[in-house]
Amino acid sequence: MKLTSFRVRRYRNVLDSTDVKVEDDVTTLVGMNESGKSAMLDALYRLNPVYGDTFVERDDYPRWRWKRDGRNEDLSEVSPIEATFELDKHDLAALSNALGEGVAAPKTVTAGRQYDDELWIDVPVDVDRFMRNVLQDHPEADGLLKTHGTVAALREALTPVPTPAVSDDVELSDSADDEDSEVERAAADAAALERIKTLVDAKNDLGAIARTIIRTRLPQFFRFAAYQNLEGRVDVAALRTQEDEEPGASSKQTARALLRLAETDVDSVTDAEFESRTAELEAVSSDLSREMAKYWSTNPELRIKVEIEAETVTLPQGETTVARYLNFRVEDRKHDFTNNFSLRSSGYQWFFSFLAAFSEFEERDDDVVILLDEPALTLHAKAQRDFLRFINDRLAPSGQVIYTTHSPFMVEQIERVRVVEDRGEEVGSITSSDALEVGEDSAFPLQAALGYDLSQNLFIGERNLLVEGPSDLAYLDVISRYLHDQGRDGLDDRWRVLPAGGASNVPAFVSLLGRKVSVTVLLDSGTEGGGKVEAAIKANKIDGGRVIFVGAVLDQKHSDIEDLFTAGDYLVLYNAAFNKKHKVSDLPDHPDRLLLRLEALDGKFDHWRPAEVLLRDPTKVEKLSQTTLNNFEALARKINATHT
Repeated sequence: MKLTSFRVRRYRNVLDSTDVKVEDDVTTLVGMNESGKSAMLDALYRLNPVYGDTFVERDDYPRWRWKRDGRNEDLSEVSPIEATFELDKHDLAALSNALGEGVAAPKTVTAGRQYDDELWIDVPVDVDRFMRNVLQDHPEADGLLKTHGTVAALREALTPVPTPAVSDDVELSDSADDEDSEVERAAADAAALERIKTLVDAKNDLGAIARTIIRTRLPQFFRFAAYQNLEGRVDVAALRTQEDEEPGASSKQTARALLRLAETDVDSVTDAEFESRTAELEAVSSDLSREMAKYWSTNPELRIKVEIEAETVTLPQGETTVARYLNFRVEDRKHDFTNNFSLRSSGYQWFFSFLAAFSEFEERDDDVVILLDEPALTLHAKAQRDFLRFINDRLAPSGQVIYTTHSPFMVEQIERVRVVEDRGEEVGSITSSDALEVGEDSAFPLQAALGYDLSQNLFIGERNLLVEGPSDLAYLDVISRYLHDQGRDGLDDRWRVLPAGGASNVPAFVSLLGRKVSVTVLLDSGTEGGGKVEAAIKANKIDGGRVIFVGAVLDQKHSDIEDLFTAGDYLVLYNAAFNKKHKVSDLPDHPDRLLLRLEALDGKFDHWRPAEVLLRDPTKVEKLSQTTLNNFEALARKINATHT
C-alpha cells in the first residue's frame, strides 16, 4: 500500500498541519528553520517506526496548550498523527482471502497513533455482504438477513439447538415432507455456520480481522538524520546493549545495520570471531563505497576499509580483558593516504552512514516509507544535486521518500513541494501545496530553485548571445527580422538572446560561465561592465573572440546599442515613448553616446521605453535610414561570425 496523505495535530509546534498530500515517489517539505518541518516528519515516523519510537505526551504535546487542554480531555487519547493509505491489489487480495469477496474492498484506509501508543486503523467492512456470502444457496437466506443484522446473531441462529428426548407415547410427525425440509435446513445451516467459523472466530468481529490484516501490511517508516552518523571507532561490546539509547536516534543502529549487511550478528558472534569476520565487513564496505562513487562526484576515489582493533584493558578489580573495536578508515586513492572515517567531511560521513543504515531495508518485501530530515545539508550545492539524483534513482524505487529542506538546491520539481510555515501560537505550523498562499520568506527556496533551474536551462542552446538588457534584445530581434525580409544579413535565427539585467551583471555572468558553455557577449563600449570584461580578456579568463563591443562597428570610442541608430531615427522612437517633439538640432554637442546627449537635455530616462515603441509597432522599422540598417547589419555579421 502507498501513503497518500497525512495530518499532524497537537504535536510540538504543530496544532494542525492540514492535510499533507504525498506523491507516489518523492515529496519535499520546504520551509524556514524552526517552521515545523522536522516535527511533522517525526510525528509521521512514529506512526509505524522501524526502531520502535513512541510519543511522549510530556515532551511532545504543545507545551503552551498542555495544561489547559489536559483539564478538558484525556490527552493520552489524542492522535498526533493520522495517515491515509491507498491499497494495492495484494492488500485487497489479503482482505478478500480472510473475509470473503467484497466484504472489505476499500480504496483507502486510515491509521493513526495516540499519545498512549495505541495504534488505530479504520477499515470499512460490509457486514451485509459477508452474511450474504456465507448464506449463499441457503434456502432461507432472505429471511435470515432480515431478522439478524449482525454476524453474532446470525451465528447463534445457525447453531443447532439440542433436540430433547422424545417418549414412546408421543406421536411422531406423519409428514415425511416436513422431515425432509428440516434435514435440508439443518444441512444449509451447518454449511453457513462452517463458512462463518472458517473466516471469523467467536472472539473477533469482521472489523478486528480487517484491522489486523492492514496492521501487518502497513508500511514501516524509516527515518534518518545527522545524529545517526556512523562513528569512526565503535566498541563492539557497546553494540550489544541499548542502555541509554533512544530507539531512532543512535549511531549504534547504523553500525549494527552494517554488521547485519555482513551477516554478522553482534549478539551471537563471540569477540574472538570478529577477526574472522573482517573479510565480510570489508566486502560490504567495498560494495557501499562503489555505490557512493556513483553519486559522490566530489571525489569518487574514496574507499571505506574496516579494521578490527583488539585492546587489552584493565578492569577496576585488577583483571584484564580484551576489548574489540571496529575502526572505519577511508582510503583516498586520489591523494594516496588513509584517515579515520570521523575525520572526513560531514557530508561524506552522512552519505555513507545513510547508505549503511538504509541498505538493510532496501531488499525487504514489505513496504517502507523513507523519511530524511535535512538530507545533504552539509554537502556542496553540486553534491546536493548528486544526492537528488540518488533519491530518484535509488531510493524512490525502493519506497516513497519524504524529505525536509530549506536549500534551493534540494528542490527539484515544484509539484513535489509542500511548504511548511509557522503562523504563530494560535495557528501553529501548517503546510500548503500552493506557493501563492505562503509568505515570501517561506517561498524563497522555491524562488531560488526556479532561478537556478532557469539559469541552467538558459544556456543549453547551440548559440547563446548575452546582452546587457531587454532593449538590446528588442532592437536586435525586430531589426534582424526586417533585414532578413529584405534579403540582408540579420542575426542568425539560431541565436538565443539572453538579457543579463544590466551592464554591471555581464562581467559576473561571463566570468562564471567562462569557457564552459557556448556564449557570445555583446557589450556597450566604455562602460564599467565593459571595462571589467576587457580586464578579464587580458587575464585570459574569457575568450576575447566571443566578446563583441558595439563600438566595433562605429567610428567612435564609446557607444551604446542606441548609437547604431542615427540621431534622427532614435529621436522618432524617443519622442513617441515620452511624448516629446525634439529635433536633432535640439541635442547638445557631444563627442559620442546619444544617450548622454538626451540625458543632458531631459535627464535620465528608461531606455526600455523607446525599444518598446519599436516592439509594439514593427512598421516603424520600415522608416529607418539605410545608415541605421547598415550599422545593425554589420553588428549581426560580427555576432554571427563568432559561431561557425
